[in-house]
Amino acid sequence: MNVESLIPFTRPYVSGCADIVVIGALTRAARKFFERSLTWRQDRYIGYGKGLVKAKIAPEDPAAQSLVSVIRAQVKGQNKPLGPAPNGFNDAETSEGQPKFYSSDAVGYLQLQPMPTESTVVLVKIAIKPAIGSQVIPDGLGEMYGEIIAEGAVAEILSIPDSKQYNPKQSDFHRNNFNRGITTALNKVEMGYSNTGGRVYGGQFI
Repeated sequence: MNVESLIPFTRPYVSGCADIVVIGALTRAARKFFERSLTWRQDRYIGYGKGLVKAKIAPEDPAAQSLVSVIRAQVKGQNKPLGPAPNGFNDAETSEGQPKFYSSDAVGYLQLQPMPTESTVVLVKIAIKPAIGSQVIPDGLGEMYGEIIAEGAVAEILSIPDSKQYNPKQSDFHRNNFNRGITTALNKVEMGYSNTGGRVYGGQFI
């Protein structure tokens, strides 16, 4: 879905505003929504050669999608997910063994600890958002959260000084709706909703 499809949700509040302005605001609101709500998720496989602890994480379409965070990581064939690296995690640590922890502090990379003693495949669930300038979002998520994204766009347009639509009070109203919608979406996804559907990792549905 292109965010342009969400223009009708904005029109009751910003009639007369040029489409190009509305589309720009929708594009930015979509990035903010997915960055904060973590609702757009993908499952990725990452391979590590023997003795390697760090590998790049990339969304399915890096030109149109950007990584937000790592939600879960699990070594293929293992029953338990890796734990987030504890405080004091040492990137220079060279101990070897079955990986137990992961770190994604280096943007775009996943580091394991201890160092794998054999080639290892890790199944990773990531949260993503549209890349800068990208107007494409998943159809299902657009249908589910399009009106919330539109609230964010309307809030931005109504806050533009010296414009015909300028209305700070109404801007605050729509921004509050946008923020509440993000919180609701985040709570929903943390309770188990995933746009990727049920996937089996190590015998467990996530």
